[in-house]
Amino acid sequence: MGIFHTLFSRRSRAAAAERRKARRSRTRLRPGKLLDADLAFLGDCAILDRSARGLRLRLFENPVAESGVVAVLDENEGSVRYGRIVWRQDGEAGVHAESEPEPIDPAALRRLAGPYYAVRD
Repeated sequence: MGIFHTLFSRRSRAAAAERRKARRSRTRLRPGKLLDADLAFLGDCAILDRSARGLRLRLFENPVAESGVVAVLDENEGSVRYGRIVWRQDGEAGVHAESEPEPIDPAALRRLAGPYYAVRD
């Protein structure tokens, strides 16, 4: 009975702590790139979850966007979504989306998909 009660209590607390207003969906092996507002490379990432209001990312670097606005490139879809990082913890980050996913400019996509995408001009 003690184990059941402990598991039930943890699930109840997790449900109570859930603050999302939009349903999220998990993604599998969805590579991404974190960009600044001008689509300059900040760091590689993986998109773990996404919803209508945001994204949860696994960060592989510790990027800093000077303006606070970031763009997340979904490499599988070739789309970009603008937003702001609202939390960071244990190598993950939450991005509050400020736009719908939109196709990225083909020239920017070619630059970011090239062999030296992390090298700044």
